[in-house]
Amino acid sequence: MSGYSYRNVGKFDSEQDVDEWARKNRVDIRDLKTRKNRDGSIDADVREDAYDNSSNDIFGGYSRESGFQ
Repeated sequence: MSGYSYRNVGKFDSEQDVDEWARKNRVDIRDLKTRKNRDGSIDADVREDAYDNSSNDIFGGYSRESGFQ
């Protein structure tokens, strides 16, 4: 158990897509947690306390589906 709280940021087709998304959105790869689904897709979560709403759009009301890249 990590002790951190994570928030889901979306479903991706591959680990490479997750890495690309993280670079585009200034997310440190160490703040990501991923898991592979049965259908081969990848769910990605970002550690919530790594970002605040004022400095990054990750938790400012956007999600992969609704706004940020």
